[in-house]
Order: sequence, then C-alpha cells, then structure tokens
Amino acid sequence: MRSAIAVLLIGLSLGIAAEAQHHAPLTQINGKDHPELIPDNVVLNAFLEVAGDSSKDSPTDKARRGFQMNRLSRAGMTDQDKTALSSIFGQYKIKSAAIADAFSQAAQATAQNGGTVEIETILQQQSDLMKAMQQEIASTLSTDGAAIFLKFVQQEKAGIVLITK
Repeated sequence: MRSAIAVLLIGLSLGIAAEAQHHAPLTQINGKDHPELIPDNVVLNAFLEVAGDSSKDSPTDKARRGFQMNRLSRAGMTDQDKTALSSIFGQYKIKSAAIADAFSQAAQATAQNGGTVEIETILQQQSDLMKAMQQEIASTLSTDGAAIFLKFVQQEKAGIVLITK
C-alpha cells in the first residue's frame, strides 16, 4: 500500500491528474539527461523513506540509512546536521505512515459501502507534510548543511528515471 501511495505522491508532485478510464501513453524522464524535469519532491520522498529513522526499522533499513548518511558525510555535512536530518526524516516517516494508514482505513470503509475513494485529500496532506519538512530542513540545518543537502538532492536526480502518464 505504501508503494502505491508513493507512486500517487509522485504524480501529485508532477501535477498529473490520473483518470481510471483514460489510458495515456507513458512518458519516461531520465534524470541523467533532464534533471530539471525531476521535481525535488520525488528525490526527497525516496530519500526520506531510506534515511528516516524509525523504531520499526529492520537491520536492512538501518544499513541503508547508514549508507545514505555516510554519503552526506562525504559531501561535507557535519554530524550535527546529519543528526538533525535523521530526526526530521524520522518524524516525516511517522506522519506519512499515519496519513497513509488513515487513508487506507477510510478507503476500505468506503469500498465496503460501495462508494468510490477520492484521493485528493491524502495527496494534499502528503504535499503539505512535504512542504513543512522542507521548511524544517531549511530552518534547522546550518547554512552550509542546507546547501550541502540541496546540492545532494540535485545530484540524486541523475540516478532517477521517472515514468509518468
């Protein structure tokens, strides 16, 4: 379910309106060739899922987070900024999961009653959460740390291939 919601959020960040009956051809955007076409939110969302600390993390999750934090160290980020980022990302994961769980419960209840599920509310909630997290990063990290992280986000776009309708 989380993967499906992440895909929906990518669609929101691109301003794509999905219609069940409409089968538009898929478009592929390669971040290596066109990083400017990959929204920062796509990179942030993917990074948050890996780098955010959570009490439910498996050993694999912890290893992935350590790998990402080491990459930020190599980019010049201080331990204080990395600790702040990890905390911000952990809170994001908790809040994002709560939004997804609430949506899932509401969707199941609606489907049982024969209704249709409107996704606009969850998409807006996730968008608002992402904006709040970006503001918190800007206000919490040092000036150098924020600049390093922004550069890191831009560099990550080269490794993304985004498929959209």
